[in-house]
Amino acid sequence: MDSVFASLRSFGLVMAGMTAWFIFAVALIAPLTPSEGMPSVAAVVVFVGLPLGLLALVAVKARTGFMRTAAIVQGGVIIAITTWLLGALARWW
Repeated sequence: MDSVFASLRSFGLVMAGMTAWFIFAVALIAPLTPSEGMPSVAAVVVFVGLPLGLLALVAVKARTGFMRTAAIVQGGVIIAITTWLLGALARWW
């Protein structure tokens, strides 16, 4: 029974990571792109803060070092892409 809960836990963490990337992908379609202008603070909090929060949850709750490292790297990638986009927006404005 313990292995069932362990696999459900792993599945839930993987789904949380996938949800984080889905939310960020939606943000790349419109709210954070240069064609829409400078995003509001609320848009950045929802479309960047929420995925980072989900990935932080995955990193804290993960039992394996691989899953923890993957969540941290993914969070770094989201931060890097967001920084690049907001920098491009600041230069464009």
